[in-house]
Amino acid sequence: MPLRERVFNCQRCGIQIDRDLNASINLEVAPEDKACKKLFKQVQRRLQYLPPYSPDLNEIEHYWFPIKNRVRKSIGTIENFRERVDTSVRLAS
Repeated sequence: MPLRERVFNCQRCGIQIDRDLNASINLEVAPEDKACKKLFKQVQRRLQYLPPYSPDLNEIEHYWFPIKNRVRKSIGTIENFRERVDTSVRLAS
C-alpha cells in the first residue's frame, strides 16, 4: 500500500483500516477470513493482535490516568463536571 493511501479497504470482508487512526486490530474483531490474511501476506504486512485494552501500549493513557483519578476523587455534581475536568487538566499540565 503506497504511503499516499491512508485507508485500506478489504473488498472481500469489508474491513477498513485507517492507519492514521489506529493501525492495530483487536483479536476479537479481526476477520477470520482467509482471503484477508492472504492479502496481508501478499502485501508483506502482518496482523498485529493486541489485547482489547492495553494502557502500556498507549502513551496517552499515562497522561490521562492522573486526570481521571483527580476527577473521580473530586466532589461535585454533574453540573460542575466540566469545571472539575478543566481543573484536573490544568493541574496535570
